Amino acid sequence: MVSFLPHEFPFRFVDNVILANTEQFITEKKSVIFNVTEPNFYYPKSLLIEHAAQTMYIHGYYIGLKNGWWNDSYRPVGFLTVINDAKFYNEKYVMNEMLFTRTEVLRICKPMFIVRSTVWKEGDKILFSGTINGVFTENVKCENSVADANVELSVDRVYCKRDEKGFYFDSNNWFLPGHFPDFSCYPGCLLLEGLAQTTKTDAQISQIKKIRFKKVMLPQNKYYYRKKQEQGAMLNFEIIEDQTNELCAEGTVEVF
Repeated sequence: MVSFLPHEFPFRFVDNVILANTEQFITEKKSVIFNVTEPNFYYPKSLLIEHAAQTMYIHGYYIGLKNGWWNDSYRPVGFLTVINDAKFYNEKYVMNEMLFTRTEVLRICKPMFIVRSTVWKEGDKILFSGTINGVFTENVKCENSVADANVELSVDRVYCKRDEKGFYFDSNNWFLPGHFPDFSCYPGCLLLEGLAQTTKTDAQISQIKKIRFKKVMLPQNKYYYRKKQEQGAMLNFEIIEDQTNELCAEGTVEVF
């Protein structure tokens, strides 16, 4: 069933499906993708969103098969469109710990899926919970990444840079060969990692009030973070495409 995923190494966050029905799905994944030669294990909390998104993708694809919306040769691309009322918990996790993800269907309006998602580790210790929306679309080939897929050489820890116009999303694109092989685009979770780092390099997002992704963001373009309002730890932001000045994402998050 994991073969349904369009994601590939190093950006696949589901190893196995351990529960499957139309109401809920549970998947598992070992947190092992980062450079094992480094002294400090690094696994950004924002990646837990990708655990949730990929489990939602398999769940939605499974429901589509059950309902006859498509056959098992159909391979749509799934995009995260909205995150609501999400929280990252303080529980820590270490390399090789098994992480579990559950999605519970709240609403289906083909091709849109809304699910409640929870990520936890062994011992039922919750790491992330929130409501996420996703949409399926045709797998139209757009741009194949030519980035280096060697994770040990290319893992990046900082996802934003700054110039005279402000902070913008940047990466050495270690993840692009896997997100997606035939349609390389920036994953929303790492865009959020970069947003947190505009406040300080080691900052992370602790809570998401609401985020709406309005446009797919492609690696040949440049995207600037625009902070509309800051109130304590709460940050109201937009992500703007530099060339067209189009709004690509907006939302409110809490950063610590």
